[in-house]
Amino acid sequence: MPIPWDKVILHGPQVLDAARGLYGKWQTRSKADAIDPNAEIHVQVRELALRLKAVEEGEETQSGIIEKLAEQSQALSTGIAEVKTHVMEFESRSEVWDKMENGVSDQMRHYSAQLEKLEQASAAHSRKLALALYTAFASFAIAITALVIVLIR
Repeated sequence: MPIPWDKVILHGPQVLDAARGLYGKWQTRSKADAIDPNAEIHVQVRELALRLKAVEEGEETQSGIIEKLAEQSQALSTGIAEVKTHVMEFESRSEVWDKMENGVSDQMRHYSAQLEKLEQASAAHSRKLALALYTAFASFAIAITALVIVLIR
């Protein structure tokens, strides 16, 4: 069960105020008067029974609060474990991503070097082709000139 951190943050101040209010009420509660040791025994027993009942109710309330705190603590521990798992998974994926990125970078450098070689070869080939075309045109011009000279004579 994921922890709703947005609600925890939103309601945190209210919970703190409520806790302070309860603590304030506890401090300002009316304290029971001491049991009169000279009173009849059945009056003393009745007073002790009422106080014991109040103590038991308080313990029951505290037990419910402790149970809720334990559940919240368990949920928090589970949430922390899940976050830790996600962090470890992220770190693992990050390492894989870094390796892949390094591999891609190496391939890009390799392809860039090959492209540069191809560009150089293409430029050299273009120069050779241009020279061949110039030579062919020059030969053609010479042949036409020779033909014209032969025909004129």
